[in-house]
Amino acid sequence: MKNFRDVVTDFSIGALSKSKVGFYAKRLAKETATRRLASALMIGLLVFQFVTFIAPPKSSQASGSDLIPGGFANVQDLLNKYDANVGRSDGLGNGIHSIMDVFGIQRADIEHAGNPNGGDANWYCNGGLLSMGYGGPGNAVAGATVGPCGQRWGQGAIAGVHFNNADGSAKKYFIDLGYGAQWYEIGTLYNCANLVFFPTPPPPPPPVAQPSVSCYALNYTVPTTVAGNDIGFRGYAHGENVGGGDLVDMEYQRTDANDVPIDTQWARGIPPDGNNMYIDGTIRVFNYPNPGSYKMRLWIHHNNAIAANSAQGACIQTVTITPKPVPRALYCAQLNIANSGTKIFQAPYTPFLQGEARQVGDSGNTVYAKTFTYLLAHEVPAGTTGPVINYQGKLYLEGNPNPAGKNRIIHTSTNQTPNGSGLFTDPTTGAGFDASDFAQTASGNLLLILRVTDQNGVTAPENPDNCYVPFTVTPQPKDYRCVNLTAQPTTGNAPLNVDMTATSSVLNTKIKQYDFDFGDGNKLTVPSDKLTTSIKHTYATGGKKTATVTVMPVESIDSKGGATCKIDINVEQQNFKKTVSNTTLLTTDGKPTDANNQVAKAGDKLTYQIGILNLGSTAVKDFVFEDDITYMLEYADLVDAGGAQLVKTGPVSKLVWPAMTIAVANPKNPVYIVKTFTIQVKSPLPTNAKSSTDVSSYNCSIKNEFRGSIVITPLSVNPAKRLECTFIPPELPQTGPGVAIAFIALFAASSLFLFFRNRLLKRELQLVEILNEGEPTHG
Repeated sequence: MKNFRDVVTDFSIGALSKSKVGFYAKRLAKETATRRLASALMIGLLVFQFVTFIAPPKSSQASGSDLIPGGFANVQDLLNKYDANVGRSDGLGNGIHSIMDVFGIQRADIEHAGNPNGGDANWYCNGGLLSMGYGGPGNAVAGATVGPCGQRWGQGAIAGVHFNNADGSAKKYFIDLGYGAQWYEIGTLYNCANLVFFPTPPPPPPPVAQPSVSCYALNYTVPTTVAGNDIGFRGYAHGENVGGGDLVDMEYQRTDANDVPIDTQWARGIPPDGNNMYIDGTIRVFNYPNPGSYKMRLWIHHNNAIAANSAQGACIQTVTITPKPVPRALYCAQLNIANSGTKIFQAPYTPFLQGEARQVGDSGNTVYAKTFTYLLAHEVPAGTTGPVINYQGKLYLEGNPNPAGKNRIIHTSTNQTPNGSGLFTDPTTGAGFDASDFAQTASGNLLLILRVTDQNGVTAPENPDNCYVPFTVTPQPKDYRCVNLTAQPTTGNAPLNVDMTATSSVLNTKIKQYDFDFGDGNKLTVPSDKLTTSIKHTYATGGKKTATVTVMPVESIDSKGGATCKIDINVEQQNFKKTVSNTTLLTTDGKPTDANNQVAKAGDKLTYQIGILNLGSTAVKDFVFEDDITYMLEYADLVDAGGAQLVKTGPVSKLVWPAMTIAVANPKNPVYIVKTFTIQVKSPLPTNAKSSTDVSSYNCSIKNEFRGSIVITPLSVNPAKRLECTFIPPELPQTGPGVAIAFIALFAASSLFLFFRNRLLKRELQLVEILNEGEPTHG
C-alpha cells in the first residue's frame, strides 16, 4: 500500500487518473482531522507530563505493583506494616511480609538495616535506568521517560538503607530521595518495583558555628636533667571557627610532686596561625636547682575562661631532676659514748666508745676508712696557750687529766666494705670498746673527738656535730633515802598493838637516827645503832593514824631535813552504852529517874537505851542492834519494842533491829547512835523460887547487858523472897584433883616416916636390953 507522500507525488506528475483524485481528497481531509486530534492529544499529554513532573509521582500504568500502599516514613513504620503484612492498594497481590519472604528478607534484616549511605546516585537505578512501573528489570514501561536518575528527578540528594544476604553480600532495597524542599521515602523491591513517595520533614538547618579553643600539647626540651640545669617548655592550642582576633593567653605553672605550686610564667596575646593552631613563639625556660620530681601544667585562657583540656592529658608533663654527681670521699659519721644515754658520769669512769665513718659521693674511685683516731681533751680556762679547741662555748686542750692514761687511741684497719647503710665501723673494736686509756678518776669537763683517714691518707673534714662528744665526770654523790615503813597489823580494834619496821639506803654516808611519829601524839627517836628489827607501839584510841619515820643522816647533805616514809594504821573503836530510866517514878521537875541500882515497884515502866559510838577509821556496815531480854520478861512485859522485832529462839528472847551503817563519829562532837525500848514491871510481882542452876533467873532484880554495858534494877519483892535472894550459903573449900593428890602424898609420906621411925626405935630398945641384962627383953 502507498503512503500519503507517494499518492501526492503521483498526482503531481499525473500518474494517477482523475477518477482517483476525489478519493485522495477525501482521505486527505480525514488525515487532516486525525492530525489535528493527534496534536490536541499531544498537547494534553505534555500538560499531563508537566503536572506529573512537578507533583509526587503516583503509580502509573502498573499501580497494582506497589509494594506498600502509601509508602513508609521510617524503618519502624516499615516494621509495623511488615508485621501487619500490608498488601497492594488494590488488594490483589501479596502483602509486604509475604513478598519479603519470597526474596529471603527477614524481619531482623529490616530491623538491623544499615545507616543511610548518601551520594550513590546509581544505588537504586539499575545502571542508570528508572522503571516507573513494572516492565522487567531495566526496562521502561511504554510512555515512561528513562534516563540517569539524577537528571530524571532534577536533583542529586539521594541516600539509602540496605540489607545483607545470608552470605554477607549487600542487597539494596530502600532509598531516600530529596525533591526540592521535600524529602520522600521510596520503597522498591530489588530491581523491579514501582516507586512510592511519602513526605517527611526536612532536616533542621546546621547550627551556627561558634569559636572554641582547646589545649593541644605541652612540649619540653628534655624530660630529665641534673639539678641546677634548665628545661624549656612550649605550649600549643587548637582553635575551631576562630579568626585573627581570637587571642589566647598561655599560663605555664610549675608544681612539685605533691602538686604544690612553685612559680608561673605567662605568654599573652597569642593569635592563631593559618591552621587554627596557637603556638607560643618563645620557649619558656625554668631552672631546677634541686633534685626531685616536678610537674608542668599548661593552662589556656580564651575569652576570660579556661579552655578545654587545660592542664591534663598532653598539656601536663612530669620532669625528673637528678642530683649532681658528687666525688667519692670519706667523712666522720658518728662518735658515741655507748654505755650511757647521758653525758654526766661519776668517777671513776671509763668511756665505752663506738666510731663510724661513711663514704659519700657517687663518682670517682671507692674510698674506705683506714684509720680511726680518738682524741681526749679537757676543759681549760681562757688564756691557756696551745692548740685550744673552742666547742659549745668552752675551751678544751688535748690531754688526759689522769697521769696514768693517754690522750690518743689509734685503730688502723685494712680494706673493708661498707655495710648496707654505707657505714664503716671501727673494725678493730666490733660493736665498741672500753677506752681504758681514757679512764677518769677525778671530776672535770672533757671532750672526745674522732678523726678518720682513708686509704690515701686523706683525713675527713672535722664533724663537730656528730664526732665531737663532750662529757662530765663528777665525784660520787652522797645520798640517803627512806626505802619503806611497814606495820603489822595495819587494821584492828583498839587497843591495837603494832610492830613497825623501817628500812633505808645510803650512798657514801651513814644514818644517824630514826625519828618515829606514830600519829596519835606519841613520838620516838631511835639511834641507828639501837634500831632493832621492829618498833612496838600500842594505839589506845580508834581512828586513822598516819605513822611516819624520818631518816636522818650523820651529816647535812641537803636541805630536805631527812627522808620520810609513811604508813596509815586504821584503828577501829566502838564504844557501847546502856541506860535505864523509870518513867513512872519522876523527879521533882517531872523527868524520869535513873533506874540503875534503884528499886522499882510493881507496875513501874522502865525505858532502856542501847547505843554505839564509832570512833574508828571506817564506817561499820550492816551493824545489827540486839538485846537479850530473856530474864527481863520474867518480871516484866514488853510494852514498846522501839522498832525492833522480838525474836524467840528456844528459851531465849531477843530484840533485833534492822541492820544499819554506823558512820565514823565527829571527834569534836561524838554522838551515840541509840535504840530505845520500854518494859513494865508485872503486878503483882512473881514469887517464883530462885533457880538452883541459873543464878540470874528470878533473882529479885532486872538485869540487862549490851555489849559489856550492864544495868541492874532491884525489885520491891516481899521479905521472904528478898531473904531467898540475899541468902548466901557457906562456901566449902574449893579443892580440885591437884589439891587432893597433894594431900594424899603428904599423908603417905608422913605414914611411911612414922612407920620406919617406930621400927628404928624398937631396934634400939632391944640393943639396950641386951647390953643391960644379957637377955633380950620382950615387950
